[in-house]
Amino acid sequence: MHFRGRSRPSTTLALTFVLAPLLLGIVLLAPWLLEIARGTVASDWAALSDVGDTYAAAAAILSSLALIGVVLSLAVGLRQARIGQQETARGMQFELMKMALEDPRLSTNLPSNADDAEVLAWRRGIYRNMTFMYLRSSYLIEDASESALRFQITNVFRLEEARIWWQSVRPAFATTTSLRRERRFVQIADESLLAALAKDTADLPPPPGDNTQPVPRSDEATPAEHLT
Repeated sequence: MHFRGRSRPSTTLALTFVLAPLLLGIVLLAPWLLEIARGTVASDWAALSDVGDTYAAAAAILSSLALIGVVLSLAVGLRQARIGQQETARGMQFELMKMALEDPRLSTNLPSNADDAEVLAWRRGIYRNMTFMYLRSSYLIEDASESALRFQITNVFRLEEARIWWQSVRPAFATTTSLRRERRFVQIADESLLAALAKDTADLPPPPGDNTQPVPRSDEATPAEHLT
């Protein structure tokens, strides 16, 4: 289960990195451009005044754009920091699940007198939960496309126990969503479950047909009746 990461940066960061040097270059070149204008029309002080006013207006616009870029950069940085904190917390949860899988006695959800079948079912549930957490993290950081995510989740939902498991844990996934892609993940999982159910219905064999011959009408004589 491997997803190929996306190499292109986000649109906001790309625009910030492109526009910031451009705006800085315009501001730095403005005095030189004014010097050229002064040398060209040294006697026209009114024209130079107009150029200065234009430069002041352009500088104000550039300052506003730079401020907008700073705000967007901060917003993206805060979002990335939040995602990083969530990934750290989920990493700790992964480690706890791993420890429980290695030693089921550490689990608080498994009875101490559980038999082998119960332990196996519990292990499968833990593995399924870790799989969904991995899929959600991959989709959240845009390492997995939506089509790849649907394929993986639909593949998990081939088993009836996985469908029952999702219905029981779905509230936990839905109530902890604060980002748009997290909410979209829950929606994709629900749609994948419906797709798996529909596929099972389509794969069912058709009901046996009625092979009995229709009863002939009274005015329709059989060949045997014509012979008598």
